[in-house]
Amino acid sequence: MANPNHKKALNTKKLKLPFGIPGHNLTEIEREVSVDEPSALPVNEKLRVVGQRTTRVDALQKVTGAAKYSADIQLPGMLYGKFLRSPYPHARIKSLDVSAARKYPGVYAVIVQGVEGEQKDTFSGEKLPVLRYAGQPIAAVAAESMNIAKEAVRLIKAEYEPMPFVVELDEARKPNAPLVYEEVIEDKGNAGDVGVKAAEEQKGNLRGPTTSSFVGGPRGDMEKGFAEAEVIIEHEYRTQVQTHCCLETHGLVADWKSDMLTVYASTQGTKDVRDELAELFGLPTSKVRVITEFMGGGFGSKFGPGHAGVAATWLSKLSGQPVKLMLDREEEQISAGNRPNSHQFLKVGAKKDGT
Repeated sequence: MANPNHKKALNTKKLKLPFGIPGHNLTEIEREVSVDEPSALPVNEKLRVVGQRTTRVDALQKVTGAAKYSADIQLPGMLYGKFLRSPYPHARIKSLDVSAARKYPGVYAVIVQGVEGEQKDTFSGEKLPVLRYAGQPIAAVAAESMNIAKEAVRLIKAEYEPMPFVVELDEARKPNAPLVYEEVIEDKGNAGDVGVKAAEEQKGNLRGPTTSSFVGGPRGDMEKGFAEAEVIIEHEYRTQVQTHCCLETHGLVADWKSDMLTVYASTQGTKDVRDELAELFGLPTSKVRVITEFMGGGFGSKFGPGHAGVAATWLSKLSGQPVKLMLDREEEQISAGNRPNSHQFLKVGAKKDGT
């Protein structure tokens, strides 16, 4: 009787492979591999980096506490920024009065978000933006201390008109759902042709279909592919909201001196921060310097200046002094961005040969 393992044995061989780090704990392991498997490259003991233990270039600074993050920056005359945020998920601001905050001792500057033109003490509702999420910035102050800044924010008087809202994806998709934007949004974003049909017009809270910029656009004939597929799998998936929870919260220190802006930003993209601030404040990029020595986590959420960076820069320009505006942990959760929840319908097709 033929041995069923005989053919397998003829098609495999045993190899001894180096395992570990040269000069430290290098050993050998034996593996059975295909006879076509090329021999392992010999260990090169002369390599100084590949295969060797390396020391982190920033390890000493971090373990000794010498590493300087944006939250650690202290500049002469530095002020502290704080936001007034929306207590409602959807509302109109009927009136806003910042006069008491502006007059409070130790306050150097007050700004109202989304207002074009002169920054006054009082504003009527028609000149103020609609509030579309709980925690949306309304105004910001810069003061000698964080305690003074918090008290100044408390003194801002705002009258709100709450509006209907939804917070669940399925509820927001219903035809009669309260609209996040009552007007049509002209910016199509990444809505576009995904090989099925062109992007539809905005309908309620929906736009689409959309295609990710990472995909590189549609390729091939999707309908033809499914018609020829021998196997088709369709499934429905849901994912939950994910917050980045950066150990160092979002924010920066802005120092506007004469015609030069220097920012100490907790960011993954110094160029993005520079370019956006230059465009927003009408500066050449050569007049915006972004410094990031260390960053306490970003995970894809720290590329632009964000609302904290823009507000800090504006407050520094008005006050003539450096302003630090770092989000606290609650603000980080409600306003620093997230990966939204999703509801996905996936359909894939293939032939039996794998194509």
